[in-house]
Amino acid sequence: GDDNGVVFLAIWRPWSRGGARQLDERVVAVLPFRVAGADPSVQYLRQGMVDLLQAKLTGEGGPRAADTRSVLAAVRDAGGDETQDLPVEGVERVARKIGAGRVLQGSIVGPANQLVFAATLLEMPGGRTVAQATVTGPKDSLFALVDRLAAQVLALGAGAQTAQLSALTTTSLDALRAYLDGVAQFRRGAWQLSTPTLERAVQLDSTFALGLSALIESDGWHPSTTDMNRVRRLALQYRNRLNPRDQLVLSARMGSMYPRRTPWNVRIADAEKMVQLIPESAEAWFYLGDALFHGGRLADVADPERRAGQAFEKSWRLDSLYAGPLNHMSRVAVLAGDTAAQRLWTARLLALDSTAESAPLARWDLLSATRDSAGIASAVAKWPSQPLAEYAQPILFQNPLDSVAIAHQPELLAAWRTLAVDQGERTEMGRIHVITLLNRGRPAEAARWLYLTPSEWACASASVIGMSR
Repeated sequence: GDDNGVVFLAIWRPWSRGGARQLDERVVAVLPFRVAGADPSVQYLRQGMVDLLQAKLTGEGGPRAADTRSVLAAVRDAGGDETQDLPVEGVERVARKIGAGRVLQGSIVGPANQLVFAATLLEMPGGRTVAQATVTGPKDSLFALVDRLAAQVLALGAGAQTAQLSALTTTSLDALRAYLDGVAQFRRGAWQLSTPTLERAVQLDSTFALGLSALIESDGWHPSTTDMNRVRRLALQYRNRLNPRDQLVLSARMGSMYPRRTPWNVRIADAEKMVQLIPESAEAWFYLGDALFHGGRLADVADPERRAGQAFEKSWRLDSLYAGPLNHMSRVAVLAGDTAAQRLWTARLLALDSTAESAPLARWDLLSATRDSAGIASAVAKWPSQPLAEYAQPILFQNPLDSVAIAHQPELLAAWRTLAVDQGERTEMGRIHVITLLNRGRPAEAARWLYLTPSEWACASASVIGMSR
């Protein structure tokens, strides 16, 4: 058979809720597999697959398999045994007893040396089929087959498209888990978590094209500690493993003229073509908004912020749990001086994840726009006791012309002196110091910093601002 397997699916949406129930949609009960027409020596896999898949479905990047002993006991109580499968009502009884919102049923068939593993994911209650996957291979590749089956369940459960499965299932299950977790973290705006998680995915498999592409995107929001030039070279090398849609996304992430710099007018034109090709994609509309927002004025586009806002809102309406457009809509409102819209988009952003990396900047923007002196004083007082990354870079770097931020730059830099612990943070502090000097009318002092190398910059930060490290 085809070693890559064949997949039939209807996308599983774990957030789908069909009526009131007390079942946990994040928990899946793996039932004993039917073993029919297969080598008798694999009969042990009837119950063995429950154990094997429990070890694979850990809750990382997808559902968590219910405890094997509890499932097998519930199956026995519902009338199942070593050979007898459960009727529909028995399956529902198991799900209720375990509290599982999903049930995975499967079968193993095939001649002596070739096995076909099939799995069907059912929604409980009701038994609606939400995903099906099949993998085929020789008996002596059992563990690889189980890995691939679990990978497909995880990938389809996370909303992967059929065309993505070849890219997803050529990598290790651990890399896939890290990728799915990283993408979920990125989507809700937890970039300080998504970048190291996606780094782990590509460390586990440096040929993992989707993981490489996702890391490039995440690195743009929260700097990676890995060699991103190498990541980009690998992404280009393995781009043919991606389907056409994901190749478009990778091109948007790297710039279509890579390794040369892609000018903003080209990025905007590329994004406009992208939304024409895949208008249903929230990501495509976000890239158009992002290109217009950051490069529209440089590309001499008329009214770029308003057009960017329209694209971001379109992206958000296609995916209301996507932090990228939410983060930018609050910034669009800041620039427009629209405090009502700013309140609305900030509330939506914080409702998605109040601990996300962009949350401190959104809160500060709102305090600044509304001139909330008590709130500003409270925020400034907390700076020395908070993690540096949560406020320092966003507030100063994103607001170089904000009069409220400028007024409080000395306090922020004082907190930074205490909290910066590595060369990267000290270098960033140097950059902010230059902005501070310029904004406070001291260009001659700022000029002394502008031609330093990163290592010289870090040393200058330590000496000029009095750091002893």
